[in-house]
Amino acid sequence: MASAPPFVLPARQAETLRWLADYRSRRGIGPTHREIAAGLRLSTNNVTPYLAPLIERGLITKTAGSRSLDVTWAGRQWLAANPLPQLEMPLVAAEGVNRV
Repeated sequence: MASAPPFVLPARQAETLRWLADYRSRRGIGPTHREIAAGLRLSTNNVTPYLAPLIERGLITKTAGSRSLDVTWAGRQWLAANPLPQLEMPLVAAEGVNRV
């Protein structure tokens, strides 16, 4: 297996990459700038500055046309090598509930 890209992304860039990958996997198409702004709680004017570093690092691509953003192989590798931490939740039984 190939090694992950040798860099750490700032938290907001990592959040943006994860959001884009999730959107693309759920919907099968890339998001519009308005959808990115709504999903990341940004103004539409701030979307491009958030995408530019990811494009420069080769983690996402943008071709001509609407909905053309895609996560690259390098972006998917980075995501696989940097999963979100899983929170450990204690199992708590509700009082008076019996389940087998």
